[in-house]
Amino acid sequence: MQMDTLIKKVVVTEKGAQLEGAKKYVVIVDTNANKVALKQEFTKRYGVKVAKVNLFTSPAKTKQKGKGIFVNKRPVLKKAIITLKKGEKAVDLIKLKKSVKK
Repeated sequence: MQMDTLIKKVVVTEKGAQLEGAKKYVVIVDTNANKVALKQEFTKRYGVKVAKVNLFTSPAKTKQKGKGIFVNKRPVLKKAIITLKKGEKAVDLIKLKKSVKK
């Protein structure tokens, strides 16, 4: 697995902004990513030490449009909450978003 393809997108929400104050960052990652690889990539890319990585998977959901005629399915999303060690400098979310390739 290539290291630069693990982080897919940075999640910017109100809850994520509150977590940023505690030096926690929410990102959408590849479905095959694991904690060790994510920790290494984040350290390599941003030059900060990671304390822990929490992973969770949002299941696929079906959506109906109209009168139930058209059914659409949202894909499975795997998210990670990355916590930095104490004493580390905070990473700017704008820098995070620009560095993640779409």
